[in-house]
Amino acid sequence: MSWFGIRVNGQAADFVLGQAGLASSSSGNGPAELAEPASVAVAGNNLIVADSMNHRVLVYSPIPSTSGAPAKLVLGQSNLSSNTAGTSQNALNQPQQVLLVDHKLYVADYGNNRVLAYGVNY
Repeated sequence: MSWFGIRVNGQAADFVLGQAGLASSSSGNGPAELAEPASVAVAGNNLIVADSMNHRVLVYSPIPSTSGAPAKLVLGQSNLSSNTAGTSQNALNQPQQVLLVDHKLYVADYGNNRVLAYGVNY
């Protein structure tokens, strides 16, 4: 029996995001690094990741297929290397969950006790 192509218990991952390779686990805040990713969502050919301790949501477009791929867009920060918590309409503080419904991206902004909605086209 297989589930989405996974055929055996303990099957190895094909690649990793947020790290340079499958055997590393350091946190960072660059465009190819993550710090406590909390959730993921898929919209069209985009992968969206709540990067909680970097206070941002990253968008990988197209969905990567190799280890260490950098994100293309960021929400909650002014650039892909920033990681400052904030409370403005374009800032986040420990986002925990992302959900896509009817061309809206909803982000549970845990540290600010709110949910933000972004209009998206995918």
